[in-house]
Amino acid sequence: MSPSLPSRVLRRLRAYNDPLPLEDFEGYDGYWDERERSEDTGTVLPRWRIAAEKIPDGSSVLDVGCGSGGFLRYLLSQKPNCKVRGTDISHHAVELAAKTGLDTFQADLTQEPLDREYDYITGFEMIEHVHEAEKVLVVMRDATRKLLILSLPNTGYIEHRLRLAVFGRFPNTQIKFHAKEHIRFWTGKDFRDWTAHFGLRVVEVQGQWGLRGMPWRSRPELFSPQVVYTLERV
Repeated sequence: MSPSLPSRVLRRLRAYNDPLPLEDFEGYDGYWDERERSEDTGTVLPRWRIAAEKIPDGSSVLDVGCGSGGFLRYLLSQKPNCKVRGTDISHHAVELAAKTGLDTFQADLTQEPLDREYDYITGFEMIEHVHEAEKVLVVMRDATRKLLILSLPNTGYIEHRLRLAVFGRFPNTQIKFHAKEHIRFWTGKDFRDWTAHFGLRVVEVQGQWGLRGMPWRSRPELFSPQVVYTLERV
C-alpha cells in the first residue's frame, strides 16, 4: 500500500531540513569504490537518453568524467557505430570502465589539454565537482567540433529555494556521500553567463526529471533539479 498524500508531504518537508550528508571518502578513487558498491548498473539515466538522441551514429564521442562507463555503454547500445572514449581523474573509475571493454584514459583536465578533437564531448554531473571548472570547460570547448553536452545539478530548482528560504539549509544538489563532493554551483542564469564568458552558447536546456504535476519539461531551470545543457562554440 502506497503512503498517503499527507504522509508523503510530511516526509518531503522533513527532508528539506535534513543536514547535508557527511559520509567521508578518500579522494575520487575512494569515491568510485563507494559508487561501485552502491550503483544500480541496470539503470538508464534520463541524461543518457537526452544526450544519445543528439549524437548521430558514427560520431566520435568523448565522455569526460566517465566514471565506470555507464553512458558510453548505453550510447553504443543505441548508436553502435559511434567511436567512443572515456576519461576520468580517478584511476579506479577508468579501470572499472576499461574492464567492460571501453577505450579509457586517466587525465586531469585542469592540468593538461586533450590530445585530439571529437565531434561531441559529454560531461555528466562532473563539472560541479571541479575546483578549476573554468580550465576544464575551456579544454572541452577547444576539443569539441560540434556540440558540448553537459548535465549538472540546478541550484535554482524550486525545492532548493524553499529549503534555503524556509529552513535555512543549503540545497542538497544530488550529493551522494559527502558535502565536499559539490564545490561549484549554478542556477540557469548563472550557467548561461558563465559559459558565454568562454565563447559558448546554450542552444537547448532540458530537465532530467521533476515533480509530478510540475512543468519541468517546459521550465526546466525552475522545476527540474538536474538539467542538461547543449552548447555550441560561438
